[in-house]
Parts: sequence; structure tokens; C-alpha cells
Amino acid sequence: MVSRAAALSLVFLLSMAVALGVVLATYGVHHAAGAKGYIVLEFDDGYVEMITKAAPILKRYGLKASLMIPAGFISPDEAHRRYFYDLDLRHGRRMSFFPTLSLGEVKRLIEEYGWDVQCHSYTHPYLPAFNLSHPIERRNFLQEIDASRRILEEWFGVRVVACTPPYLGLTPEQHELLKRRFVFIVTHGVFTSDPNRAVNPIFTDPGSRQNLAAFLLGHGNFRKGIELLRKLLPELRHRSGVVVILMHRVHEDPRAWDITPQELEELCRLIACLLYTSPSPRDLSTSRMPSSA
Repeated sequence: MVSRAAALSLVFLLSMAVALGVVLATYGVHHAAGAKGYIVLEFDDGYVEMITKAAPILKRYGLKASLMIPAGFISPDEAHRRYFYDLDLRHGRRMSFFPTLSLGEVKRLIEEYGWDVQCHSYTHPYLPAFNLSHPIERRNFLQEIDASRRILEEWFGVRVVACTPPYLGLTPEQHELLKRRFVFIVTHGVFTSDPNRAVNPIFTDPGSRQNLAAFLLGHGNFRKGIELLRKLLPELRHRSGVVVILMHRVHEDPRAWDITPQELEELCRLIACLLYTSPSPRDLSTSRMPSSA
């Protein structure tokens, strides 16, 4: 049994989560009937596998996700793909081009699969590199955030209430600027069963503006991560808060921070078990739906 202190650390993100339920719904959360806590499935960067692999898997389990996509990565159509030139490290490579979603595919995720779309900058830069004391760099930083937010709202008719900065990186001054623009800011979270370790040291203000601590789940930490989630997620039935499970590309040949379709299926089974049933410890240990469900 996970300690009370660890459970409180996991889900304590703010004291007003229930009061902000309408805004949370905009952000695309999952909330079991009668439970106090919320679960968010987040996929970053807008890889094309969101529409070809991730969305169909989630739909089978009645789940949806929040897509954090840089607005500049959205291609006009499938015939004119844009690409994310990103770190790879597989098979002796260092960098690779990864195709991203088109305008029509993002609309399909929203309309057909019920996904949400939120801010992840415009071009996916490392935001702490912007020196806000320099007027041009300050303008460029705000361009990354404000242009992306405006495009997402105008193109897709969504309410942009959340921002996940690329690489989860922000300076304190940048963080203050984002607090004026968003209800939720996704930040680093260190989830642990050790009650003596802080979960999200960045979070300090339990007011209406809040940080959401990201639980990064990928192929490299999947087995350890899924076991920790099995222990800690059931506490959301009794504790107020939000848990953001942050993932990236879904692919059979994953990088360490990607996730395979089989791993995503296992995660979905665990969450569906928690959302739609009253599972026993044995059910959770196998991520299976109870036979009585």
C-alpha cells in the first residue's frame, strides 16, 4: 500500500481542482464517477502516428487525449507534410525527420476521436534560451506562445487553457508570463513512493493558476512507470488533483521516450479498469477488467 504522504504528493496540485471542473473538462481529462481526482493523457509534438496509431487504440477503451502540438508543425495537407527534426539515437543515428499531423488530421482527432488540442509553442524551441531582457528576444518568446494560441483557437475552435513548454523548460520570468495566459502549465514532476521526496518542487501556489506535474512515460521507463501508476492512480478515487501522463510518438520501433502500441494498450487497460469499474488489487496487477464489470 502506498503511503498517505506519497499519495497526497502525487495528486496535490491545487486546492481548487473541483471548482475548476469546467476548465478541466476543456483540457480533456478523464474522471471516474464519484472520484475526486482527474487523469489527463497527453501526447506532445503532433506526430502523424497520433491519428494512425494512438487515437484508434484509445477509442477502443473509450479514452481521449490532449494533443500538445506546435502550431508551426501543422501541415496544410497530407501531400505537403511538415517534419520535426528531432533527436533519435536508434541504430547509430543521432537525428531524424519525423512527419507531423496535417490540418485535416488534427480536425479528425477533435471531431472523430474527441481529442483536445492545446499549446506547445509555435516552432518547439528551448524557451529558456530566450533572453527576456532583450526586447527582440522577448518579442520572439511571446510570438512562440501567443501566435500558437491564436492559431489553435482560430483554426480548430478550441479554448486554449493549457501550455506544455517544449522540453518542459521555462525560466521563472517566463513562467510568470505564461501564468497570465493559461490556466494550466505542465511542468516537470518527479513521482515517487518515497514520502520524503517532493513530487513537483516548481509548484508553490495553490491558487487558481496552477502547475500540472507531468508523469513522463516512454519505452525506456515503461515497466517501472506502469508499476508505479498501478500503485498510485487508485488514490485518485479519494484524493483531489490531476495526474498528467505525458507521452510522445507511438511506434513499433520506439526511441526511449516514445511508446509502443502494445505499451499504450496496457496503459489504456489500466486506466479503463480504474475509470469504469471498482477493481480489486488483483485486477489492477494485471490491468484487466473485473469479470463482474
